[in-house]
Amino acid sequence: MKKLLLGILLMFNFGIYFWISQWVEREEFALFFGLFSVLFGIYIFLMKTSFSPKLLFGVGLVNYLILVFCLPWLSQDFYRFLWDGFLLQAGENPYLFTPNQMMASNNLELAVPEAEFHLEKMGELSASNYTNYPPISQWIYYIASFFAEKSLFTAVVFMKSVLLVSALVTLYFSQKILGLLKLPVKNAYWFFLNPLILIESVGNLHFEILMLAFFTASVYYLLNRKYLIAGSLFGLSVATKLITLVFAVFLIHYLAKHKNGFRIKNYVNFFIVKFSFTFLLVVLLCYSFFIDQQMLQNYQESLGLWFTAFEFNASIYYLFRWIGFQWYGYNMIAVTGKIMFALSSLSLLFFAFQQTSKKYLFKWMFFGFAFYLIFSTTVHPWYLSTLVLLGVFTHFKSAILWSYLVMLSYVAYAHSDAEENTWLLGFQYVLFFGLFIYETSVFYRKIKDQK
Repeated sequence: MKKLLLGILLMFNFGIYFWISQWVEREEFALFFGLFSVLFGIYIFLMKTSFSPKLLFGVGLVNYLILVFCLPWLSQDFYRFLWDGFLLQAGENPYLFTPNQMMASNNLELAVPEAEFHLEKMGELSASNYTNYPPISQWIYYIASFFAEKSLFTAVVFMKSVLLVSALVTLYFSQKILGLLKLPVKNAYWFFLNPLILIESVGNLHFEILMLAFFTASVYYLLNRKYLIAGSLFGLSVATKLITLVFAVFLIHYLAKHKNGFRIKNYVNFFIVKFSFTFLLVVLLCYSFFIDQQMLQNYQESLGLWFTAFEFNASIYYLFRWIGFQWYGYNMIAVTGKIMFALSSLSLLFFAFQQTSKKYLFKWMFFGFAFYLIFSTTVHPWYLSTLVLLGVFTHFKSAILWSYLVMLSYVAYAHSDAEENTWLLGFQYVLFFGLFIYETSVFYRKIKDQK
């Protein structure tokens, strides 16, 4: 009887993933969030019940395969991916011009097939800004563009297949790391089965999962003292999504004889040189195909926008923004965004230089990245992928809660002007901060008791 009920539950789960990926639009927030809530409830049930890893793997694999064969429905970024891929195919550097600039130059006939279609679909925000997708991602877009000449759907399936393999690689190395930490390997499924990870990575083509595949492999080899392999993989991770770069200082400090604080002599050792030189060399080699002075200027401008122009689903920053409106009567993001960036950077450095061992490395990275997001001006749901993964190697569950609550941010797309709901925003962060502060206080009490 239990097997029958489980079978019915799993078929229901697969049916919802199929429904949500085929027929639910981004604007249908109530329906989307309702279905997502059911999926999240099933996910919690599966993780809290003593099912075997083989069953969890099978369920997860079917979930991912369902999401491979559909067009992204929550994001139109893939049109920009293909745009960049078409430019590479035509021998153009995608970092040099915005789509709007390319369109105005009337130089698209040989570069981007159906240019007006792709320009309209990617949206004005993407069309008016320089690309900031790093080289590894660009090469995947390049390959996908050949498929897109015949079929948009085939190009999407190709990119999703890459991300599906990435999810499997992340699962594999997560389990390996958990083994080194002497933690239950089942913990890896908190990431692999998480509906946010499924929907935002394979479902909607966000490449954080590829970045994390390289990252987990890198950390695994670093913990096993294979520094050249670790450095190479870390470089590939950075060359997929730059956000991984924030963890470089954590890993380097871990290699600095595991000492507390900052002492220069601890950082002059062969292990650090091997790791750092290798990852920097890989990053430089990846960018060498694109780099010139204009590209660097455009890239810097594009990256700078994330803290000085863009804003979405923020927490602390929105408090600063409100104060700015009260005192000065306008949005001071050009100033407050830089303050948030400084606070994020200081938070990362603070946690990076704590006492580090295998036991604590992931906990400090978890706290550092959590504060990075807390101080960010923009927190899209897929940004939490990294935090959810880091939580796998700790006892913290606040990232799991946030991975559910963050989907409330999609309510903004139920309105034509993408207006955020202040009440739902407050609800999201009150619950998250409540659990996060509790877990943090318990953690620091344990550290104090051990001293």
